[in-house]
Amino acid sequence: GRDPSETFAKMLADRSGVVNAELTVLLTVAEAVAMLHRTNHWTASSQSYYSDHKLFETLYDGLNEDIDTLAEKIVGLGSDAGVDVHDRIGGMAQILSEMYAPHTIGSVSVLAERSLAAEFFLLRIAALAIRSMKELGSATPGVENMLQQFCDSREEAIFPLRRRTTS
Repeated sequence: GRDPSETFAKMLADRSGVVNAELTVLLTVAEAVAMLHRTNHWTASSQSYYSDHKLFETLYDGLNEDIDTLAEKIVGLGSDAGVDVHDRIGGMAQILSEMYAPHTIGSVSVLAERSLAAEFFLLRIAALAIRSMKELGSATPGVENMLQQFCDSREEAIFPLRRRTTS
């Protein structure tokens, strides 16, 4: 897939006044990926409709739990600005325009490939957030633990997507 470094750097610069902006960037990208999975859930069709429909539902449900944990951590660290709805919507629109061509639903395998690419993109954003926070010294043990659990969860999501894209 493509390198998310430029996207991360731009989104981080746009949020320069936000405490722990790396977490806000990760939250925004995660919400965009969840929206992509949900759209795939709604538009899945084929002989394997039901299993694909459930796969995408499982993906966005799991990611929504991760999103909630991440947002609560951001607020808990004292950054209500880090969950500003207008900022997140603008960032989500940017990410989705890069990941999802409008009006091109395509086959279920295309949907699964798109979701797989999005998960890899999200994992790379998480890795960039971890690295940046470590370099700045803002990665507390609790933040690092949460981010590692986030990455664990997303790696688990990749397995069924890989299986689906090779079937």
